[in-house]
Amino acid sequence: MNPVNVSSRLFSLFILISILWGCTGSKETTLSPIEKGRLIVVDQSDNGFVLRGSRSLIKYDFRNHPSARYDFDLTVDDMGLSTDLRLYAFNTDFQKFYILDKYLNLITEYNFNDYFSFLVRHPVLANGQNIWLYNQTEHKLQEYSAQLEFRTESRNLNWEIPNVRVDQLIFHQNEIYLIDHSRGVFIFDYAGRLRQRISLPPVSRDIQIDHTMSRIFAFVSGAWHVIDPDLPNPTLQPLNLPAMETLQDTDQLIFQNAKIYHWNTDMQQMEISENRYLLPD
Repeated sequence: MNPVNVSSRLFSLFILISILWGCTGSKETTLSPIEKGRLIVVDQSDNGFVLRGSRSLIKYDFRNHPSARYDFDLTVDDMGLSTDLRLYAFNTDFQKFYILDKYLNLITEYNFNDYFSFLVRHPVLANGQNIWLYNQTEHKLQEYSAQLEFRTESRNLNWEIPNVRVDQLIFHQNEIYLIDHSRGVFIFDYAGRLRQRISLPPVSRDIQIDHTMSRIFAFVSGAWHVIDPDLPNPTLQPLNLPAMETLQDTDQLIFQNAKIYHWNTDMQQMEISENRYLLPD
């Protein structure tokens, strides 16, 4: 074989390998913010549930190993953990409500358009079986059975809380917490009666409740605060979080099980930043 041809072929092979290396090996694979996901809820066994792309729900165990996954056919707006055995998710535009078990198997799904003549807002699964929701047509909170049979409702909210805006609903200890991000928290009992009002400054993120300790966490003026609703005169207290400066996105914090969970988007893993609440002295 002609030595010139051999050298030419070797040179061409070297160029090809260099190009391939430049396209693959020399560049780090990065994930978009959507692909990196967002920590939604944490159960009592320290399993974290991360939503990617508003469609893919992935369960991570306490070792940060993905152990289950469910891909919704629609994007989901609201999501929550009813009990350690049940999760729920909701698509507002198509009025579709999903119920999953703890292994992320689909238990059932409802198309609310087939059942209701009004648009549902902020449905939550209560005790793994009943559904509380906001009926914006009648401006009421309503409870339905797992078969979507009507059970009970509140009065027209304007009668008791004029001009209230329903930004969130949370079910906790057989009560419904209605959150108006500009005014505060309004607690209704199991029969839909207004039991307590907790005024708060405007919040810029969804309020959280640590179901283990019955504490309310609110993001006010650029920092997380905590309030105990069971005190005679509940007052908002700033959290003393020394590790907060090291967290890239405080929206990735979940307050649960008397712990603070953080989803590290760079490492793609869940971390426990604090194992207790550090309240002011």
